[in-house]
Amino acid sequence: MTFIEGNPISRQEEKPLLTLRQMEILKLTAKGKQNKEIGQELGMKLQTIKSHFSSRIEYGGGYSGIFERLGVQSRTEAVMEAIRRGFLKLEEI
Repeated sequence: MTFIEGNPISRQEEKPLLTLRQMEILKLTAKGKQNKEIGQELGMKLQTIKSHFSSRIEYGGGYSGIFERLGVQSRTEAVMEAIRRGFLKLEEI
């Protein structure tokens, strides 16, 4: 894994594994915020936050949400995987 301006990227594709918005959402999730609270903080609708986790959203020619990109099935697993991969640091949470 390499980084471009602090954003984790896949070596195969050389593009960010997670979008900056997905990283924002993941950081707030790691801080214990619920989807509704994240939406209020970021000025987004609840359904949009949910879509960032589980739906297949378009980004850079591909469609995938946080769960698919990290290979997980829950918010908790997403946070743990992001920490394991070094995308999130405990000091940031």
